[in-house]
Amino acid sequence: MVWWGVSWHGVTEIHFCEKGVITGARVYQTTVLDPILRHLNSTLFKGIDWVFQQYAAPGHKVKTTQHWLENSVPNFIKASDWPSASPDISPLDCGLWSILE
Repeated sequence: MVWWGVSWHGVTEIHFCEKGVITGARVYQTTVLDPILRHLNSTLFKGIDWVFQQYAAPGHKVKTTQHWLENSVPNFIKASDWPSASPDISPLDCGLWSILE
């Protein structure tokens, strides 16, 4: 699994999970979201308001991840509010992932 983010303020570092690791909700929360968002909050987004938005991967939209985000991220777009397909708010799905593939 690869995690990568883009924002008005810049792009994040690319985070790779080890090959073969099953990234269910708990692994996603503890090895991806927690360390990455904690780091971003003190670097790229330090002192500014920001909104976190994901796409609809299974580990992103499960209740436990949504609950984790409610308790850990000041502003995020809930899975129930995501449009079904929107290239303007999912820029990584529209071209940038092809670079990694």
